[in-house]
Amino acid sequence: MKIKPIRGLVFFYDLLVLLISCYISVHSSEVMDSVFPEAYMSFSGLLVSLIVFYMSSILYHRLYDLHSIAYPYRFISSVLNSTILTFVLFNFFAFFVLKYPASRRFLLVFFTVSPLLLLLRNSFVSFVGFLFRFNPCLRNRVLLVGSSKRADVIRNFLQYKPFPGLVVVGTITEEPFNGNVHDGWLCQSIEKFLGEYPVDEIFFFGPQEWVGEINKAMIFCSNRNIRFHVYATMFNLILGEANQVDFFGHPLFSFQNRNSPTFCLAVKRTMDVVIAGIMLVLLLPLMLLTALLIKITMPGPALFSQKRSGRHGKIFNLLKFRSMVVDAEEARSSLEAHNEAEGPVFKMKNDPRITRLGGLLRKFSIDELPQLWNVLKGDMSLVGPRPPLPAEVEKYEPWQRRRLEMRPGLTCIWQVSGRNKIAFDDWMKLDLYYVDNWSIWLDIKILLRTIPAVLTCEGAY
Repeated sequence: MKIKPIRGLVFFYDLLVLLISCYISVHSSEVMDSVFPEAYMSFSGLLVSLIVFYMSSILYHRLYDLHSIAYPYRFISSVLNSTILTFVLFNFFAFFVLKYPASRRFLLVFFTVSPLLLLLRNSFVSFVGFLFRFNPCLRNRVLLVGSSKRADVIRNFLQYKPFPGLVVVGTITEEPFNGNVHDGWLCQSIEKFLGEYPVDEIFFFGPQEWVGEINKAMIFCSNRNIRFHVYATMFNLILGEANQVDFFGHPLFSFQNRNSPTFCLAVKRTMDVVIAGIMLVLLLPLMLLTALLIKITMPGPALFSQKRSGRHGKIFNLLKFRSMVVDAEEARSSLEAHNEAEGPVFKMKNDPRITRLGGLLRKFSIDELPQLWNVLKGDMSLVGPRPPLPAEVEKYEPWQRRRLEMRPGLTCIWQVSGRNKIAFDDWMKLDLYYVDNWSIWLDIKILLRTIPAVLTCEGAY
């Protein structure tokens, strides 16, 4: 595969970055001035071990995989995790094995400069990919096979994302057949295309009805030594991490739910407590004013408590500022016929139960502020899938229940991607993406994106 030259260049770039970082760290910290001639060997071993540990950590975090090249946020997270791991391993090795601990100034400079230079790697990859795009000898020619809608999405992705060396040379869709397909039509279409144009890779992303034809096409590609990729959701498998494993000579795809490290979960919980506590103090005047306005403008309590399903389906009382009339829960059954949402949820853009003040509170998500108390209590997190009603959970399909594996949150990918504009199944898939790809850095990114989403009231009602 022609992507290998990219990996070789990236490996060389990383190695060069670490050498440059060592050079800058040594000279800026003036550490060489304090090294006696007889200690040069120990100090040289220190530098070599540092580079070996860093490169090994980079390999361990799979920074040469295509997903790290293609997705910047994963790349940033992996670089930071590699840096932390290297710092721990290197200091342990230097102190307990070499008995020659590095100076604090050297460590400060190196572990500041090296990750910053490594983070520039994607710019380097984008530049190389740009050169590859105009070099026919280095390009990977891609054929897209699937529905016309998905073909447009993948083509646009490969065209505008800095994915090195991949160029779409054609697509095969169902449109020319107008639904009149016959057994083996896909293999024949691919064979005809390959007879006219050279192809290095094929991407299959057809609907489920194509599984039989795509299976034949995959055998066809394998026999001709053509690299191919299959879109996972074509098999309706919305599961956790997937890995190909060898089971005593039998190739299997192994699926498992992602287990987050205990340390990372502890950091997440610490962030929840600290940020929620600070926000409760800062927003206390606004919350008191909101409660006062609710009491003045409508009868009933200012706060509304509702049973919701938390992590693993555990029931808790969710708090909100009341934005509806007192008997809103009882009146819902009479409005079911006007439900504008798909799936088991209930949404109405012009819900008659919402008061005038309540509409304003919902528009800017002020009604959600009491849930900061739920975060402090541990029922919720700042970031996580929104907590559903128990009645909604009962209507979930089996694959949708996996969203309950994480503690529910105030905001998540759905909230910053359009909220009520998104179909229910897509909402569930966004939540599952969060469950399977959660990290501290993703939480920070979502929190930062929540601010403009709330201020612009995107998809809120």
